[in-house]
Amino acid sequence: MVIVALIYGLMGLIISTILTPLVKSIVTEKEILDQPSDVKIHTEPIPRAGGIAIVVAFFVAIILFLGTAIELRTFLVLLAIAVIVAVGLIDDIKGLKPIQKLLGQSIAALIFAFSQPYIGTLSPIIGGILAFIFIMLICNAVNLIDGLDGLAAGLSAIAALGFAAVGILMDNPLLVGLSAIVAGSALGFLPYNWSPAKIFMGDTGSLFLGFSLGAITVVSIQKAEIFSLNLVPLFILSVPIFDIIITVLRRVINRKPLFSADLYHSYNIIQKKGLTTRAVVLLYYLAAIVFGCMGVLIAYFPRGYISYLLLILMLAFYVFVVFMYKLLGAEEKSN
Repeated sequence: MVIVALIYGLMGLIISTILTPLVKSIVTEKEILDQPSDVKIHTEPIPRAGGIAIVVAFFVAIILFLGTAIELRTFLVLLAIAVIVAVGLIDDIKGLKPIQKLLGQSIAALIFAFSQPYIGTLSPIIGGILAFIFIMLICNAVNLIDGLDGLAAGLSAIAALGFAAVGILMDNPLLVGLSAIVAGSALGFLPYNWSPAKIFMGDTGSLFLGFSLGAITVVSIQKAEIFSLNLVPLFILSVPIFDIIITVLRRVINRKPLFSADLYHSYNIIQKKGLTTRAVVLLYYLAAIVFGCMGVLIAYFPRGYISYLLLILMLAFYVFVVFMYKLLGAEEKSN
């Protein structure tokens, strides 16, 4: 069954690879373009909403993977994903205010939380609340980290592959299938989004990928009987989580609006030290791979102190990065 799941992941990759140029032609014709501005790094209009290709690839592969096993719970999950995709697509085409986008995310997250009867040994209410919070966190984390060519797509693929590896260790075909399909769909889009990008995924893609990774996280810990297994997603998704925490803290410290766009995300600040876009993206990939492997290692050795030692090591690394690059003290220009 695991091999079958991986095959459907490959299907997602192939479909996404084929569809992305077609989507690029359509959105260009419809003039769905990301225009240059003082809070963006590109200097000419770039087609956006390329995430449509990722989403279609995912839905085709996941429906074929699940087959007739689509019960009410699974239907609600797919409905929640459809809602978040609709929110992203509307934002890409017409534009949404931050509060409107947040409301749409909340509706999708509530539908998903309602579909989950349990998380570990937690009560349904507590589990649902935690599912809602984590979905919102990861959804916005991936959305915010989509600021450099290839960054969000690559990090999402790396994270999804990490979850697929965990699913194999846990003998969880559903986790493997979901993760492999998300990874394949993101990887198929990546060559077109690699610097210099020919197309952007837009909120259609970033919200979908963030929501999907949040959902995969919940699936990965639902049967966790050992506390350390709950730490696995924190390692696998540590890079986008780190960026959203730093972004929020910096804006609070500098008394800037939380929902304002700027060029002072962690990756922007590091890039300003003289690195190219590709160099920064590859560094973030490396961090994601290293900490993702740590997460998989914890899944393989869930008992003992290794998980806590690795957690201390990861936190120490991120604290070092914060102080080395002065991520919380950057001067901002007014928008």
